[in-house]
Amino acid sequence: MSTPEGADIQLGGIIHTIRHVTLLDSFLVHPGRNIDGVGVVRDSDRNILNSHRLSNQLNNRRVYERSSAPFSTQLSGGHQRVMSKIVLCSFNAGLVGFQVPGEHLTCPITLSIPERGVFARTSLQSDVCCLYDSTALKELVSRRLPHPMSREAITGAHIVPKEQCHFDQEKGAFIHSASESR
Repeated sequence: MSTPEGADIQLGGIIHTIRHVTLLDSFLVHPGRNIDGVGVVRDSDRNILNSHRLSNQLNNRRVYERSSAPFSTQLSGGHQRVMSKIVLCSFNAGLVGFQVPGEHLTCPITLSIPERGVFARTSLQSDVCCLYDSTALKELVSRRLPHPMSREAITGAHIVPKEQCHFDQEKGAFIHSASESR
């Protein structure tokens, strides 16, 4: 089935959403929900492995050239720390219930509202944050691609816990709260 967010396909009892990301020239696969449509499926190892295998097939193995081990295990120490921080700061964006216009929830990479999101500063010199699809941001880090807005190397300092971000109505943007105390 095709949706505005991509295409849904079923593998076993799980429906996966497939989205093409032009910036990466790749397909991203998100394990999503049970076939009965009830609830979000927690990221079990099997569901993650299935989504990675499907991603490998769709991308002709360009994206995740690895064994069945998670792609982050083959990264350098610095990139591994950034990946860990992304995972640590990721959250289910649908459950947060943001009271802001949709354009402020749109990921700059996928150009859609993420199911699993993470906040990242637009640059190391800025207190403005954007909501990113955590899978897409991890993909940028794994490929060692620059930040999509500032073109800086993506570091752990870009990644911000959701508790440290708030929406500022006057600025029309998410602001890193810790930056305001400087």
